[in-house]
Amino acid sequence: MVPVAVITNLSAKGFDHQLAHHILNNPSLRKKLINNIERLLRYNDFKGVNIDFEEVRSEDRTALNLFMKELANKLRPSGFTVSISVPPKQGDRYPSHFAGYDYAALGKVVDYMFLMTYDWHCFGGPPGPIAPINQVRATLNYAVNTVPKQKLFLGIAMYAYDWIYLRNGATKGTSHSQNEAVKLAMDHGSSIIYDPSSKSPYFFYTDKKGNKHVVWFEDARSIIAKYRLISQYGIRGMGGWKLGLPFPQAEAMLRQIFWVENRKYVLSHLPRSGRGSYLLFYA
Repeated sequence: MVPVAVITNLSAKGFDHQLAHHILNNPSLRKKLINNIERLLRYNDFKGVNIDFEEVRSEDRTALNLFMKELANKLRPSGFTVSISVPPKQGDRYPSHFAGYDYAALGKVVDYMFLMTYDWHCFGGPPGPIAPINQVRATLNYAVNTVPKQKLFLGIAMYAYDWIYLRNGATKGTSHSQNEAVKLAMDHGSSIIYDPSSKSPYFFYTDKKGNKHVVWFEDARSIIAKYRLISQYGIRGMGGWKLGLPFPQAEAMLRQIFWVENRKYVLSHLPRSGRGSYLLFYA
């Protein structure tokens, strides 16, 4: 296992775009953060860093590019790797709310780019497939024509979202592991439906209070469809979000499709207050 530190703009309020804006646009703060990252890597014997600045606004696009270039210039001479996690895009400024991430410019300075190809449906919006295969493909179609393939990792969802339909028509929900989702379906006698267009499974159930739920998740069928994209597009590998959520089929399918060498696993640690850990696999 090769430990890699993850630096993020996650705060008590969630991912804080104002925090990212404040740091990225202040030269002295950028320098201070870069120096602190270098000390962190050396002190903990990390082999590199992953930058996970989320919800970066379009006006901070140039500042993010500059920060990543300065970070790479500082760390790479010492042998550290520099990577970045980016939201899924299908054009330079499409969708517009992800225009702050310049795939082309970032791809020139980082060693690796982790595509967060999931959460097309999440809490705060209507229920639906977390990582519909057509959207994942569209992201890859753009990415491989913008960033060197050997720098790209495909992000794969390893979790379930459980939406509750409220009486006012709104929805709220919770997240589960894949195992928990299957157990929920079994406990309620729910039939698991496989949507062929998105290549994603889902099911309905009614809780003890009479609330109707819909759960979208990933299973062996959906995960293997995404694994196959790694070879089809010739990219470097995949990353699962996140460790700690049981998904036994993911490892079983991985070993069926790829020849796995233990030395080629990379584990990225997030802060204790963060959301979890990535597992990256070099194909």
